[in-house]
Amino acid sequence: MTEEIGWTPDEVAVKRSAVESKVADIIEDESLHVIDEMSNTDGVNSSRAAKMRKLRGDLRLDTTPAEQHVINRNNEIVTWLIVGLCVALSVGGFLLVTAPVFL
Repeated sequence: MTEEIGWTPDEVAVKRSAVESKVADIIEDESLHVIDEMSNTDGVNSSRAAKMRKLRGDLRLDTTPAEQHVINRNNEIVTWLIVGLCVALSVGGFLLVTAPVFL
Protein backbone atom coordinates (compact mmCIF):
# COMPACT_ATOMS: atom_id res chain seq x y z
CA MET A 1 0.00 0.00 0.00
CA THR A 2 1.41 3.38 -0.91
CA GLU A 3 1.83 6.04 1.73
CA GLU A 4 0.85 9.60 0.98
CA ILE A 5 3.78 11.50 2.38
CA GLY A 6 3.47 15.25 2.29
CA TRP A 7 -0.23 15.18 1.35
CA THR A 8 -2.19 18.40 1.80
CA PRO A 9 -5.88 18.93 1.19
CA ASP A 10 -7.02 20.64 -1.95
CA GLU A 11 -7.60 24.41 -1.62
CA VAL A 12 -11.09 24.05 -3.07
CA ALA A 13 -11.96 21.34 -0.54
CA VAL A 14 -10.73 23.51 2.33
CA LYS A 15 -12.81 26.48 1.16
CA ARG A 16 -15.85 24.24 0.55
CA SER A 17 -15.51 22.83 4.08
CA ALA A 18 -15.31 26.33 5.56
CA VAL A 19 -18.43 27.41 3.65
CA GLU A 20 -20.33 24.27 4.69
CA SER A 21 -19.36 24.87 8.32
CA LYS A 22 -20.72 28.42 8.15
CA VAL A 23 -23.95 27.17 6.53
CA ALA A 24 -24.33 24.53 9.25
CA ASP A 25 -23.81 27.18 11.95
CA ILE A 26 -26.47 29.41 10.37
CA ILE A 27 -28.94 26.53 10.15
CA GLU A 28 -28.26 25.55 13.75
CA ASP A 29 -28.77 29.13 14.95
CA GLU A 30 -32.04 29.38 13.03
CA SER A 31 -33.22 26.04 14.41
CA LEU A 32 -32.44 27.10 17.96
CA HIS A 33 -34.26 30.38 17.38
CA VAL A 34 -37.34 28.55 16.08
CA ILE A 35 -37.29 26.13 19.03
CA ASP A 36 -36.98 29.03 21.46
CA GLU A 37 -39.94 30.81 19.83
CA MET A 38 -42.07 27.66 19.90
CA SER A 39 -41.35 27.06 23.57
CA ASN A 40 -43.06 30.37 24.48
CA THR A 41 -40.45 31.00 27.15
CA ASP A 42 -38.79 34.11 25.67
CA GLY A 43 -35.31 32.88 26.55
CA VAL A 44 -35.90 32.70 30.30
CA ASN A 45 -34.00 30.33 32.54
CA SER A 46 -34.97 26.68 32.70
CA SER A 47 -36.69 26.74 36.11
CA ARG A 48 -38.92 29.64 35.10
CA ALA A 49 -39.68 27.94 31.77
CA ALA A 50 -40.68 24.75 33.60
CA LYS A 51 -43.08 26.74 35.80
CA MET A 52 -44.62 28.39 32.73
CA ARG A 53 -45.16 24.99 31.08
CA LYS A 54 -46.88 23.65 34.19
CA LEU A 55 -49.26 26.61 34.23
CA ARG A 56 -50.26 26.10 30.59
CA GLY A 57 -51.65 22.64 31.21
CA ASP A 58 -51.54 19.66 28.93
CA LEU A 59 -53.25 20.42 25.64
CA ARG A 60 -53.10 16.76 24.58
CA LEU A 61 -55.92 15.96 27.00
CA ASP A 62 -58.39 18.44 25.53
CA THR A 63 -61.15 16.92 23.40
CA THR A 64 -64.26 18.37 21.87
CA PRO A 65 -67.67 17.10 23.02
CA ALA A 66 -68.10 15.29 19.69
CA GLU A 67 -64.75 13.54 20.06
CA GLN A 68 -65.58 12.58 23.63
CA HIS A 69 -68.95 11.16 22.52
CA VAL A 70 -67.27 9.00 19.86
CA ILE A 71 -64.68 7.79 22.36
CA ASN A 72 -67.34 6.92 24.93
CA ARG A 73 -69.42 5.05 22.33
CA ASN A 74 -66.39 3.06 21.14
CA ASN A 75 -65.48 2.22 24.74
CA GLU A 76 -69.01 0.97 25.41
CA ILE A 77 -68.95 -1.20 22.28
CA VAL A 78 -65.61 -2.77 23.20
CA THR A 79 -66.73 -3.26 26.82
CA TRP A 80 -69.94 -5.05 25.80
CA LEU A 81 -68.05 -7.21 23.30
CA ILE A 82 -65.66 -8.31 26.04
CA VAL A 83 -68.53 -8.95 28.49
CA GLY A 84 -70.44 -10.91 25.83
CA LEU A 85 -67.39 -13.02 25.01
CA CYS A 86 -66.81 -13.77 28.70
CA VAL A 87 -70.47 -14.73 29.19
CA ALA A 88 -70.41 -16.95 26.10
CA LEU A 89 -67.26 -18.70 27.29
CA SER A 90 -68.69 -19.15 30.77
CA VAL A 91 -71.98 -20.57 29.50
CA GLY A 92 -70.15 -22.80 27.03
CA GLY A 93 -67.83 -24.08 29.74
CA PHE A 94 -70.77 -24.70 32.07
CA LEU A 95 -72.62 -26.61 29.37
CA LEU A 96 -69.56 -28.72 28.57
CA VAL A 97 -69.09 -29.62 32.22
CA THR A 98 -72.78 -30.39 32.87
CA ALA A 99 -73.58 -31.98 29.47
CA PRO A 100 -72.87 -35.56 30.61
CA VAL A 101 -75.40 -35.10 33.41
CA PHE A 102 -78.16 -34.22 30.98
CA LEU A 103 -77.38 -37.00 28.50
